[in-house]
Amino acid sequence: MFISPPVHAKIRHRHERPINGQTAGVDIMLSFILTSKRFVSAFFHAFKDKEFQALFFIAAVTLFSGTMFYRSAEGWSTVDALYFCVTTLTTVGSSLEPQSDFGKIFTMIYVFVGIGIIFGFIRTLASHIRIGRR
Repeated sequence: MFISPPVHAKIRHRHERPINGQTAGVDIMLSFILTSKRFVSAFFHAFKDKEFQALFFIAAVTLFSGTMFYRSAEGWSTVDALYFCVTTLTTVGSSLEPQSDFGKIFTMIYVFVGIGIIFGFIRTLASHIRIGRR
């Protein structure tokens, strides 16, 4: 998880000095807005790169196909299925789990294929964020 330097400093030094609750909230919100702006800017800049476009498309197809599979095989809602796909492929983990044997086997294959795709996409996006900071 990326935490911008001002927020990281606030979190790291919170125990050293008291922070007014309103001030800390404004600082964190401002940092979130600036970080989001930098992320969106880097995303649009990265989208000019053919490799990024290909990884974005492959990642979207991977998430879409997984979502459709879990909707039909496990009977999950679209949101639950997409949530499971995103949290599984980013290795965050989820409270959901497939109940059918077929769903479990699909998940094992899906993880081996999908993690590389998702992390390739994230790596490429992160490199564009670093380039934008220079």
